[in-house]
Amino acid sequence: RCAKGILRYPLREPIPLPALRMRLKVFRNFGSLHAECALGRMEMNGPHDTTDEDDAADGWLTIQAAEPPSDASQWRAESEKLLEHVRRIMSFATASLLLAPVVEYISGIESEVTVWSQTRQRSGVMPVFHFLAHDAIFAAAIRSYFSPPIAVKHLFFAIEWFAMEGTYNEIRLVNAMTALENLIDSNIEPGEALILPRAQFEKVRKTLLSVIKTCLGKWSPELADDASRELNEKLADLNRRSLLRKLELLAARWKVPLDGIDPASLKGAKQARDKVVHWGQYYEDAKESDADLWTHVTIIREVAVRFLFTVIGYQGQYISHVGGYHDAIFPPVVTPVG
Repeated sequence: RCAKGILRYPLREPIPLPALRMRLKVFRNFGSLHAECALGRMEMNGPHDTTDEDDAADGWLTIQAAEPPSDASQWRAESEKLLEHVRRIMSFATASLLLAPVVEYISGIESEVTVWSQTRQRSGVMPVFHFLAHDAIFAAAIRSYFSPPIAVKHLFFAIEWFAMEGTYNEIRLVNAMTALENLIDSNIEPGEALILPRAQFEKVRKTLLSVIKTCLGKWSPELADDASRELNEKLADLNRRSLLRKLELLAARWKVPLDGIDPASLKGAKQARDKVVHWGQYYEDAKESDADLWTHVTIIREVAVRFLFTVIGYQGQYISHVGGYHDAIFPPVVTPVG
């Protein structure tokens, strides 16, 4: 009946090295993942057998200090941020939000257990990594916390959209596109978001509005005032770059490899997303020559995966769904022509 509860237990023997542990839902892995970092020793694990109970918090992510910290409260605060970062990156890896309903902090002579009430959970259907191959992405998650290759904004928000559960391809497409769009709009430079500088465009806008008012005065005098006001608000959109153009600019600045991604397929996926958002469906007026909705889903997810790999500095093998489920390498290997 509570959203959050904190329980404290006395320990029989004092623990000189503080430890922090998250209990995770859904996470599956074969064997333990281990790593050493500036805050101590980390370990992550989960069952490797397939069970029907995804909602069980039977996985865990933990860190223990390598030596007694000079400031235990500061160590705890930093460790909480690190575990949260790793939890989010591993959520991206599994394509499923790894909820953590229980967090345990053990230090000195007390164990503090924080419990949250959370919704039920299901495993993701399009994982980026097989549960037998989490070692490399786990290492990249820790490394990117201490030495991020790119200063990225709203990374966690994009991951949450990417890993959000989707039961229909329409939802999967909207989730993947929203993750990508949020990442782009949060990190694009002001000069990249606009076609012309604001001051320069204001002159163009005033000129266009003047022409519009003149034309409306000749063609529809009774609608001139109301129509010109509404059109003036729409004129600001003329100076905003399209999503696909901003994608190209950010990919170039971050050096995100888009080899093998056809620009026409990106445009088609964007149009498919717009149909779903505005009309609630894709196939109503789709032509026989149009790509299947699943194809659009795989393209957008692939682009989002490459952006996220770049910002955390991951290199190595992963699962790609473009053209069918298969192992791929990031960065992609470009075969020279001729």
